[in-house]
Amino acid sequence: MLGFYEAIYLIGVFSRRHNLLAQADARTTLDQLTAAVPTYVLDDIAEQMGLAEATFAPLRRLPDEQRVCGPVFAGSSDLGGADADSSWAGC
Repeated sequence: MLGFYEAIYLIGVFSRRHNLLAQADARTTLDQLTAAVPTYVLDDIAEQMGLAEATFAPLRRLPDEQRVCGPVFAGSSDLGGADADSSWAGC
């Protein structure tokens, strides 16, 4: 579901096309939204997380000050605050 919210944030407008949130209204609950996510999506995420475990283990062992998420560069502000990972704001 976060991906659908992120799509709205990144695009800046709500597009009903290919967005599960288009089925929601003021009475829709979070449980209803998450129940609408197809099972294969959850399976795919679980598989990706499993594949990433060994690959990213060395990065997770680094001290906090050596882990940098979404670093910015000279000129980032010229592009509306673009960073090296503008599609995801977490680590």
